Amino acid sequence: MVPSLVFGNQHWRQSDVALLAERISRSLNALGVKEGGTVAAMLKNSPSYVATVIACKRAGVYLVSLNWHFKAGEVEFLLKDSGAQALVVHEDLVDTIRAGVPGGVALLVAPLHED
Repeated sequence: MVPSLVFGNQHWRQSDVALLAERISRSLNALGVKEGGTVAAMLKNSPSYVATVIACKRAGVYLVSLNWHFKAGEVEFLLKDSGAQALVVHEDLVDTIRAGVPGGVALLVAPLHED
């Protein structure tokens, strides 16, 4: 197997990344994000981040990347300013930023390490 993505000791084929991107895209659509919408991502370097970029591109939505070191107040400002409809966030960051997520912004929680 020739991987298209290597993350730590994980080796991802292009088809694996595409499947994860498709799952994310469908989840965003189920949350009401449509073409031309905006999604924010607060993800550490991971296959989830790569798949989220691909998912947003395929769905025709704008992606706003947020530094995963941001605190709730910073996240709140950026989500409001960008008009993001959803926030894709790693599970280990949810408690830190939950208070900063404005009403109407859906959370899509991603595992930090995909198997």
